[in-house]
Amino acid sequence: MKLLKIIIDTIIIILLFLIIYISYYNIEYLTLNFLGNSKEEYFTSLINVLVPTATSVIATIFGILIAIYVISMQLIKKTPYSRLVNVLYRKTDIFYFSIFVITLFFPIFIIVTWADIVQSNKLFYIDIIIILYLSSILSLIAIMLKHLSIMEPRIIAERTLSIFNIKNILSYGLTLVEQNTHNSNISYKLRTWEHRHNLIDPLGAFHDLLMESINSRERITFHLYLSVFIKRIAFLNGVTLNRKFGLLQQNDNKLKQTIINFGLLLISTNDISKKIRITVHALHYIVRRAKSMTNEWGIDNHRQIFTINLGDLILSLSNKKDNGEIIEICLYAILRINIDYQKIPLHGSYEPLNDIFNLVLILKEKGFIKESKICIQILSYLDANTKYLSNNKNINLNQIFNDYPPELVDYYKAQILKSKDKEIIDVFEKILWIDKQNG
Repeated sequence: MKLLKIIIDTIIIILLFLIIYISYYNIEYLTLNFLGNSKEEYFTSLINVLVPTATSVIATIFGILIAIYVISMQLIKKTPYSRLVNVLYRKTDIFYFSIFVITLFFPIFIIVTWADIVQSNKLFYIDIIIILYLSSILSLIAIMLKHLSIMEPRIIAERTLSIFNIKNILSYGLTLVEQNTHNSNISYKLRTWEHRHNLIDPLGAFHDLLMESINSRERITFHLYLSVFIKRIAFLNGVTLNRKFGLLQQNDNKLKQTIINFGLLLISTNDISKKIRITVHALHYIVRRAKSMTNEWGIDNHRQIFTINLGDLILSLSNKKDNGEIIEICLYAILRINIDYQKIPLHGSYEPLNDIFNLVLILKEKGFIKESKICIQILSYLDANTKYLSNNKNINLNQIFNDYPPELVDYYKAQILKSKDKEIIDVFEKILWIDKQNG
């Protein structure tokens, strides 16, 4: 992926250089033919303009470089920005920018050797240097846009999640996945490395960014960051995230969808083992962060937004037939988060578990029979052991069950009896997130 980015950047620079080259020679041709100047006169007037301009631009750029350096050094030394800086400023950016800065010294070469260049009739040197010089000036536009884009929360979240990629996730090795060669069954579990990690944390920079919104109590910003993260999980699993649940729904944009589908071919995977590693890594972070937030910022609104986003993720994953295991993991994450939030007072007029009831029917209709049953088991467990369903004014179970086939309603009621006062692990053997104190 890094190689692809370098190739794209290089192509853009070459195209920019060609545009400047063609434009410059057209201007030079028009000047020489319509104004009647000789080439020496033309370059003499050009140098007279170039010298003061070059001096001021070089001074300005060095001022910008010093400012960026000072700010970056200050940010690197303090949390939560230390890991953010390393993500936002790539080595390739420094490489290309250094080349452009070096070319700004070429006008000084022209000034010093002007007499020798004219005498030897090598005026094409000046053409080359001026083209490089103009390219360097225009590169400042790209630098300015990059710095301004960092001010947009969605863009900065996407930048920090760019290192949450398949390569880094597999290298980090949080999840162990094993496949039975006899029956093709897949098992997975979390590894406990403790202090032995010496690799880049794929979610380190994103965690710093997310914690800033939590510490400052920026609820809308936090929800935006979470939404971008869920979208990234879907993307790495080879699907686009479709927003159906919650109060706000997504309108499809065909052009945007086409661009996204092309991106999926480049960075996603169809390997089920890799998909499990990606999903478990991401959801382990989400489940732990959700639990920590019950103490840091305990409001029911967060449970709702976690549930909505995971519901949308499951719905999107159901568009591929081989995503059954991934959907199951997501369902267990919804269960764990809702259990962890059971002591937080309910809030608002919307209950996202209504959407999970709809998800049962959608999964069944798409052929995910096993996952549909697990989904209804999770809802019955929450009904039996929490306040979210039977004691929630925003849930009307009688109305919900009007759309359910009778056998599914009977199954739901039977599961309530089986799961009453049971530990999570006793009902859901494959769940990764067990906490006997809370469930």
